[in-house]
Amino acid sequence: MLNKEEEAYLAAKYGRTGLGAKVYSVFKTEDGTLGRINKFIDTRTLEPEDVKDAEIRRDIARGLARFHALDVSFKPKVGDGRGFYKVLTQGLKTYQGSKQLKEVGGKTGVNIDELIDYDFATKVREVIRTLNALSARKGWCIHDMQYGNVLVRNQPKLGQSKIVLIDFKFAIRNYRGFDIGGHFMQKIFK
Repeated sequence: MLNKEEEAYLAAKYGRTGLGAKVYSVFKTEDGTLGRINKFIDTRTLEPEDVKDAEIRRDIARGLARFHALDVSFKPKVGDGRGFYKVLTQGLKTYQGSKQLKEVGGKTGVNIDELIDYDFATKVREVIRTLNALSARKGWCIHDMQYGNVLVRNQPKLGQSKIVLIDFKFAIRNYRGFDIGGHFMQKIFK
């Protein structure tokens, strides 16, 4: 996970591509809290039905490709991602088979038992082994491709991307497929 200064730097660098929010200023309050002032962009959050729009899908792919290829001057603390994978797989194991989650699903009338029982941790390890074996490309990954972090411009200018990517606090260098898969996984949630 990036600290606030690194996140601001990454946001500023990405903002210069035209696919993110321009960063005007980074500041520190009296209590030491770091903040950032971004340019207002007239947008709304991505909705599942937006993914059917070929232009939006293309712009998300372009936005991710530009983010993944960012050249930044600081070294990520996480390094090769092994810490990320360990935390991810341990977290997934914790929730596998969770009776509490099944109860929540049952209260909403949605049966999610198969999803909760699925061994995602083992699948993630298999995916990582496969990506390693394929010498898959790595880049900066957002790791938080939920709909609230993909904004759709209300009135894009001619030739301007319809989308804006935001919220880079979980960004680390990793296999690009994690963001791409994360985006498509979000298609099933609302």
